[in-house]
Amino acid sequence: MCWGCNPLCGGCQPPRQVSAQCPSCAWFNVFDIQFKGEPHQVACEKCGIDMTSFAVSKPRFCDRFRIECANPCGLSSKVEEGSRLTVCQNHSSIELWRPAPGVS
Repeated sequence: MCWGCNPLCGGCQPPRQVSAQCPSCAWFNVFDIQFKGEPHQVACEKCGIDMTSFAVSKPRFCDRFRIECANPCGLSSKVEEGSRLTVCQNHSSIELWRPAPGVS
């Protein structure tokens, strides 16, 4: 049980941010996750290399609610036997997702 929401966690709701290490200079960066519309370019804070592919969420099938989600949370792989499935309150529509260049 959490006391406060960490934007990098993504355990019980979709993460809002992602941390990524720059492949060029090894600097750790934190970006807001992009999943709606065309992604805007983000760069490493230290060396300026393009890191847009790290900031774009990767859509995945949610096993819990049986839907495709553009920004899945940690609950997407947890299916509780005998539980009643309800509508996901955090669902990110796959129709809004646009892949960044180099992201599949």
